[in-house]
Amino acid sequence: MKQSTTLALLLLGSALAACSDGGGTYPIEDVKEIADPEPPFPATSAQRFGFGSGGGDPHGQGGGATQQPAAGSAGLDFAMPEGWHELPPTDMRRLNLSVAGRDDAECYLSALPGSAGGALANINRWLGQVGLEPIDAAALEALPTKSFFGFEAYYLDVEGDYTGMGGVARPETALVGLVLEAGESMVFLKMVGPADVIAGERARFELLAGSLRPKGMSAPPADTGAGAPMTSSGGGSGGGLVWDVPEGWSEAAPRQMRVVTLLPDGASDTECYVTRLPGGAGGVLANINRWRGQLGLSPLSDDDLAGLERRPMLDAEGVVVDLAGDFKGMSGSSVEGAGLLGLLCLLPDSMVFVKMTGPREEVDAQRERFFDFCGSLAYEGS
Repeated sequence: MKQSTTLALLLLGSALAACSDGGGTYPIEDVKEIADPEPPFPATSAQRFGFGSGGGDPHGQGGGATQQPAAGSAGLDFAMPEGWHELPPTDMRRLNLSVAGRDDAECYLSALPGSAGGALANINRWLGQVGLEPIDAAALEALPTKSFFGFEAYYLDVEGDYTGMGGVARPETALVGLVLEAGESMVFLKMVGPADVIAGERARFELLAGSLRPKGMSAPPADTGAGAPMTSSGGGSGGGLVWDVPEGWSEAAPRQMRVVTLLPDGASDTECYVTRLPGGAGGVLANINRWRGQLGLSPLSDDDLAGLERRPMLDAEGVVVDLAGDFKGMSGSSVEGAGLLGLLCLLPDSMVFVKMTGPREEVDAQRERFFDFCGSLAYEGS
């Protein structure tokens, strides 16, 4: 499926509108901000995206509405669709909206750490909620995509007799949703309501999805498209960064939330990839401990963090992570005797992760090239 290689969360223009199926125009008449209270768990996708749950005007009545999301140091900006209203958030709903002023139509945003079962399992869960048969991986890749946080997310639009978590059946219900595999997190946007109501709200749903952006970056990333094609021992760019490709390495197919993925030639299961997220992304220690958890290792303390090796990267210092254990990835696959070599670099406006995983002997064999690659990273245009 299509993929953008950086978290391209651009400021919206001075006016936003969407065309309905009948050719009408819907102006966006309110812009909301979600405050950033203490997240319920460390290094969540919410932290890594730079947003938290809840806050602000619970009914979307913010006085004089503007036509452009306001910048801020924390939280989430989004354009409130006309006729929609904000509801109090819940533990599982980072953004909670009523659709078209209806009590029986809702749209909400959820962000979960880890794979959350994977995109296919969640799409099939939604299909089951409207009484439809599950799909396979090939059908998943054939689904349309829509812009969501600047990336192309899987898009599902189905109707049926909906049964949600409450167990109450709702006949003739439409379910419209987006699923984004966000690095090592899953982010969902889901709209549910009577089919005749949702029929007039799809354009607004898509406009909301396209307007969502976390705060924390001083400027949008310089590059919003796929990284330039690379060959072994060449160069590449993406996510506002440029780099040299180590000899014997080559680019893999684009992946969501990755600036680039590189494969060492001759290595069976080893990959190295770069992720860049806005703000503090949950902090260095929380992300290191998340990686340690993937290999079944106990977490480190602040004192342990202070003793870790540092390496120069992007005019700053990155913290080196060198681990061994039985690795479990987002897809549920596992590698016994795995190695994980990483460098985490906290920048003024973002966090950059470089991570290489695979069989320990393969990771060890690529150690020198890994650090050469990290050292070659630079800002595009510098």
